[in-house]
Amino acid sequence: MSVCLSETSPAEWRYISEGGANIVFSYQGPRHPILAGKVLRLSKAPRGENGIPLCVSNDNLKFAVESQQKLFSRLLNPSYLVDLQIVPLETQWVEAFAIHHESSRPQERRSNSMVNCAGRTGVLAPDLVGGLSCVPKWGFLPNPVHLSPESMPIKTRTCRTCMHAHLKQIEGKNAAIHYCPLDLFSGSKERLETALMGLWDSWIQSNGSINNMRIFNHGKIVLPSEVGCCVF
Repeated sequence: MSVCLSETSPAEWRYISEGGANIVFSYQGPRHPILAGKVLRLSKAPRGENGIPLCVSNDNLKFAVESQQKLFSRLLNPSYLVDLQIVPLETQWVEAFAIHHESSRPQERRSNSMVNCAGRTGVLAPDLVGGLSCVPKWGFLPNPVHLSPESMPIKTRTCRTCMHAHLKQIEGKNAAIHYCPLDLFSGSKERLETALMGLWDSWIQSNGSINNMRIFNHGKIVLPSEVGCCVF
């Protein structure tokens, strides 16, 4: 069954969260045979120097769906994969949608990006109203043949995620500096525990602002300062 998102009002959606490339909203409108219990993922566009958003492709959304269907379905039992559905977008509706929800976004996000109004598709997924969201990032080191002599010594020993976290820390931003995806994917129980505890510690120290790990309850982000760590 197809769905026309332009038949819904922007007010029937609630801002949930966002990362560097995508932003997620939860459907809160009248009972709908398709949209009830779903979230909508839209791509983001960076702002130029004058604050005007740049036109970008949203092929990353299509890639995410195809990756699940063609790759992850071969690695994992299908029962562990959520249903992802590509949905068409109308420009006028997306523009109104973006304006309506702009004030709900964190200021640091609004200053450098916005909803990609040029995007022609979005992704519908189940609204996992309670649970933990973990974004593991890149769990490998690059092949040395693709590295310059100057970068090889550091990039063959330090992963991309850790380098980005270090840069964020220097810039005074919150980052998961205690977490390394190489530990998470190492196959070692000890290193796996180190990675998970690193994520947990970074979540607490940043008051939940890092996007590597987020905890949700009834569709809302849970922050350490709101409930106290003893609850978990």
